[in-house]
Amino acid sequence: MDALPVPDIPLRVYAGTKGPRGRWMPFGDEPNDGIVSVKEVQLGSVPVQLLPTIHTLIMNSRQVAADIATALK
Repeated sequence: MDALPVPDIPLRVYAGTKGPRGRWMPFGDEPNDGIVSVKEVQLGSVPVQLLPTIHTLIMNSRQVAADIATALK
């Protein structure tokens, strides 16, 4: 993944933070959405917008919908 180029088009990166944490969990105490960690979605210098949700609900978030609508205007 680190070898992939960062797209040169406008884009948004969203990451959930409501995944389980604990030393016995796959991500340890790292913020995650239950599927991927916040660290895993970082793409170069593209800002990551953190959301208090799990992976499957990120695109249903009102915050995401409002952000996309604003970007399209």
